[in-house]
Amino acid sequence: MFRFITERYSLKSLLTILTSLLLTLPSSAVYQIGDIVDDFVINDTDGVSRSLYDYKGKIIVLNFGEWWCGPCNTEWAAMPTGLWQPNKDQGVMIFTIGSDEEAQFNLKEQQFNDGWLWTFDTGGQLYWDYGNGYIPYNAILDQDFRLIWGDAGFGGSFAAIQNQIDLNLYDVAVHQLDPQYVTASPGDDVTLNVSLTNLNARQSIVEAFVDIILPGHNAYMNNPMLGQRVALPGNMTGHGVVSMRIPMVAPSGVYGVRVGVGDSADDPRSSDLTVLTIE
Repeated sequence: MFRFITERYSLKSLLTILTSLLLTLPSSAVYQIGDIVDDFVINDTDGVSRSLYDYKGKIIVLNFGEWWCGPCNTEWAAMPTGLWQPNKDQGVMIFTIGSDEEAQFNLKEQQFNDGWLWTFDTGGQLYWDYGNGYIPYNAILDQDFRLIWGDAGFGGSFAAIQNQIDLNLYDVAVHQLDPQYVTASPGDDVTLNVSLTNLNARQSIVEAFVDIILPGHNAYMNNPMLGQRVALPGNMTGHGVVSMRIPMVAPSGVYGVRVGVGDSADDPRSSDLTVLTIE
């Protein structure tokens, strides 16, 4: 792991440079875990402008490194088979980002790139939005551009990055909910037919849940579906039945019944509604 931007300087000039760096380098990254990050536009090594927000719906790995950094080169050499190939068709994009000596950086792109984005930040500021002063540095954004993970160094494995990808890649969607309109009375059992579609190649396991949307607020209810785990093979649609009982104390009115899939009932990733009228 190298301290960012200092390794390329000679020992003779290092003390002078460090004196000014201590006054100018950010004390911490701009973005913290949980933040929704801003868009940025950056040129790839072919001179094409790339906007971060063009990749909405993908897990994004921001891979910061420099051409002269030994651990960065080791990581790039392992990245095609260790990270890119297993994930490139699963809704994942990698931005490799450099900021020092573009011509030298482009040579590294020609040596290592297997199809992900290699980009160059001419101003060098983008690293300080995410990094901690060391490279290589990887930051991971979820499909809504929320910063979910970041760490420096390469120990020979992408296991930590892969784990975050697997935890946060939601690729199962509610395909269909039937019927769309239900009329019931307090104490009745309501049954809904649900189709869930796995949008990507690898098997996904998600948590399915049901909640009742009351006028003006949400109220989660205990029911047979809450907390149930659902596994779907890749590129397949599965069918199931969701049953719930209308509470005897439920007042008459029109409600929304949401069936969703995600990490938990508090974190829905995909959902659909049936309109429920209680007489």
